[in-house]
Amino acid sequence: MAQAGSSRRDTRNELSEGRGPAGASAGTRDRGTVLIVEDDPNIREVEEEILARSSFRSEGVGSAEEALLLVSHRSHEVILLDLTLKSAMSGLELLEKLHDICSDTPIVVVTGDTELRTAVQCIRRGAFDFLTKPLDPELLSVTVEKAAEHGEMASRLANLEQASGEAVGLGKLLGRGPRMKRVFAMIRRAAPHNSPVLILGESGCGKELAAREIHRLSPRAAAPLITVSLANVQASLQESEFFGHEKGAFTGADAARRGMFEEANGGTIFLDEVAECSPSTQAALLRVLQEGEIRRVGSNKPNKIDVRVIAATNANLEKFTASGQFRSDLFYRLGRVVIEMPPLRDRPEDIVMLAETLLARAGERLGRPDRRYSPRALQMLMAHRWPGNVREMENLSEKVALFTDRAIVRPADLQALDGWTWSSPSSVETLEAVERRHIQEVLGLTRQNYKQAANLLGIPRSTLYRKVRRLNLGEIPEAEVAAIGAGGAQDSDD
Repeated sequence: MAQAGSSRRDTRNELSEGRGPAGASAGTRDRGTVLIVEDDPNIREVEEEILARSSFRSEGVGSAEEALLLVSHRSHEVILLDLTLKSAMSGLELLEKLHDICSDTPIVVVTGDTELRTAVQCIRRGAFDFLTKPLDPELLSVTVEKAAEHGEMASRLANLEQASGEAVGLGKLLGRGPRMKRVFAMIRRAAPHNSPVLILGESGCGKELAAREIHRLSPRAAAPLITVSLANVQASLQESEFFGHEKGAFTGADAARRGMFEEANGGTIFLDEVAECSPSTQAALLRVLQEGEIRRVGSNKPNKIDVRVIAATNANLEKFTASGQFRSDLFYRLGRVVIEMPPLRDRPEDIVMLAETLLARAGERLGRPDRRYSPRALQMLMAHRWPGNVREMENLSEKVALFTDRAIVRPADLQALDGWTWSSPSSVETLEAVERRHIQEVLGLTRQNYKQAANLLGIPRSTLYRKVRRLNLGEIPEAEVAAIGAGGAQDSDD
């Protein structure tokens, strides 16, 4: 026990010797509160002192349970999480739960593990950044400052988009449910940085739109975004297409030619269906990510390049890596940030909003009169499995706008469209049943935190209370009843 105590004091002394960033003083404006999740009180105290020099207040807890309880009731500018908490819950599990509950709060992970794989796992589960022990005090301060600035920028962007009256979503990506809100939070978190991004998801679920939003919100937005699908490029031509070639490099190469990476210099390149990369292209792509340089086919001279890589695939890259079809080192480089796009069938709460919005856009684009779906037609859309995801719904919207003459689109109009197979109306859930199931899921996700549930659902708490009563979803907790009596249900922050 004495040895352990001595080790903790040594660690604290090491941290205490660091100085805060120049210019920080007690007179600097309050920069908000950092939640420190660390079970060693000595280290926690020193971290609080370091952050105080940068004008951050701190709130410390020593267990996963305390952290989850606290974030359910209070917001923080940044969460500083020790990954090696002595708890029944692993650090990665806690990271994921914290990100689910407060997806807009940047989480900085601290650990003694220096493996790249650990860093990748943390980023994939929602971490903003990754620090290794022993902590450098100045690096800790700078990282927390950057995280707080990023969180503030993301919040301002969300408020501006909401104030602009745009459809619910991010740019051309639409969605109001918790799954898509998590996607939007990941895009906002990833956009300001240069880290590669890997976007996973089925065909038609919006991977390219997500890539375009990352580029639009990044410092590279004024530079080119070059998009290429590897499925459309023969394996033997991939290197020449991507990295260019010199004159005479192969038969038919009558002149030197710039590749797509050179065309994208200073901007972003989006590699769709990246699982189709040939082995030689994988090696060249790894060199781009590691060294920031390319070599034209037929040349030994490296050329420096500044390109951010966003890749996407509907394949299981982990299986491809295990079978040797895809390089593991490239997989981990591309997967520094992973965004998973949910299929439309897993977003029932978004289907009605998507259907109505896409139909209105299709009618406007094609110069057709306004159309609306009848309640029974919406039930049919809710019951459909959507194997083609949002792309399939866009296709349907154009067909409805072009070939339906009635102002109110009915089930018979949908059934008359060529190429569409619909579930029997008798098997369709009512909208009330869908609403009940969705509210139950969100309340479960937030552990009955009505304020967070109302925020996720995009409605005031008072509206949520009424829906819970009307749908017989259980008794409202006494604390919430008291809030209603005190007028808390009408709080402006809801």
